[in-house]
Amino acid sequence: MMVTKQMLLLLVPLLIDLVSAENSDYCSFTRRHTACRAKGFGKKCGKVINSGLDENEIREILHAHNKLRALVANGQEKRGNPGPQPSSSDMMELEWDEELAFVAQKHADQCTFAHDCNNCRKVERFGVGQNLYISRQTLRSPKTDWSLGIQKWFDEVTLFSRNDVKPFRFSAEIGHYSAMIWSSTNKIGCGKSEYLSGKWYTKLYTCNYGPSGNLIGGSAYTIGSPCSECKDSVCSTKYPGLCQSNSARNSTLLTNSIDTTTKKFKLPTTTTTTTTTTTTTSTTTTTTTITTTTTTRRPTTTTSKATTRSTTTTTTTTSTTKRRRPSTTPSTTTTKKAESSTVKRETTPQQFLSNNQLSGSEEEKESCETEAHARELFSCNFVRNVSLESTPCDTKFSGKEWLLTTLANAQGEPTDSFYEVKLSEGEKTELYFDRIIQPPRGGVACLSFRYKKKGANSLPLKVLAWPYKSRPGVVSIVRNSTSSRWIRAQITFRKILNFFIITFKANGFGLTSTYLAIDDVILRDGECA
Repeated sequence: MMVTKQMLLLLVPLLIDLVSAENSDYCSFTRRHTACRAKGFGKKCGKVINSGLDENEIREILHAHNKLRALVANGQEKRGNPGPQPSSSDMMELEWDEELAFVAQKHADQCTFAHDCNNCRKVERFGVGQNLYISRQTLRSPKTDWSLGIQKWFDEVTLFSRNDVKPFRFSAEIGHYSAMIWSSTNKIGCGKSEYLSGKWYTKLYTCNYGPSGNLIGGSAYTIGSPCSECKDSVCSTKYPGLCQSNSARNSTLLTNSIDTTTKKFKLPTTTTTTTTTTTTTSTTTTTTTITTTTTTRRPTTTTSKATTRSTTTTTTTTSTTKRRRPSTTPSTTTTKKAESSTVKRETTPQQFLSNNQLSGSEEEKESCETEAHARELFSCNFVRNVSLESTPCDTKFSGKEWLLTTLANAQGEPTDSFYEVKLSEGEKTELYFDRIIQPPRGGVACLSFRYKKKGANSLPLKVLAWPYKSRPGVVSIVRNSTSSRWIRAQITFRKILNFFIITFKANGFGLTSTYLAIDDVILRDGECA
């Protein structure tokens, strides 16, 4: 069977927005903000097949971008109008950023191949650029076209003059390329939706970049020897010629990197859809058969580190009880419910040293190893608590119940324990620790935990630091697990000036269920390092 392809390139000029918001409430930027107004999937989606990215796609996106940026930085790109392109002394390596990915996924879930406005995608830290790519086919395939679409954006270099690096001269013909190689852009987050529109199996790809580039009259990058003018950064070992940020520890701008660890036990399965669609590239032409479309805008990233965690576990049977505390007797595999309750945010004032409020809690996600001497404010390792009579991390939930699942080895000794929940469409859940935590010194705390998140939809896991009589600091994590992987996430919360609690929230939506699991919750004083 013959399948035709159609390619379309879309570019909207991007201007840098220097306005900063007071907090992470996207609606405060504009009511039209994609993360403010987007509620589920858009009307144009038709039948939604899949939504969100897996870890392999994230790695593919980062590698495709960084290898092409390194090509330019090292002066190895010979094409141009005229070429070759000069080398760059200060081009940053792109890192994955969960907040940018969250907003990008919201855009992709609207199934509209059009850019949102500048303020409609910005985040508190910086203005955000955007690249789009779409593919349509009559046959379905599980293959994605990230590398192909990214290469199409980059191939606009054939139209870019080496003389336009500084001062930068913008045109719609080279906007995708210039967004990709803007040297000060160092973060990227992307989203993807797959849906059936009429007879076309369609994939819409969205990448958001920050800080945004394409500043008319500015400099795309500093011309010079590769990696010779890296500010607050070091030369990248993975992508020679690029600068790798080392300022996350001292920067007031929080970054978000996530580590993955592998577990040797089986995840509860969730309902997923198998697909057979392939999508293609993007060009500047349009036809009437199968379409593939692309659009470019600036990337934004946050690095990800990998750590390995070894465990030996063998699971056997499962049982469910309504007790809140784990049993002190080691067993094979058991599941227990967290206590159901209406979540109370305010406690009597006598329990607090002050009633200072959290003013515009600034929060972002960061994967980091906290310093050994950092003061521990709170910790909860569920497998350790299974063997103890006392349970210092009592939990409660509202909405869909969370189950405490314990894995044991052949000798019946507990080897791992975690809370898990499965959400169907329309279901809500909230898990919080029944523990009032004292405010950190300086108002800054680093929250570390492991999580699993599986499902066809990009369901955000919301993590809240909720101070007494104050607005909570909220971080939305979109990244899904693959196979039986745990993902380690760490978040820096700022301006916590009062006693507070830690809460995890999620809402189910879409055609398939979503599985969530939480473990190893540790809160330390100070920033994530």
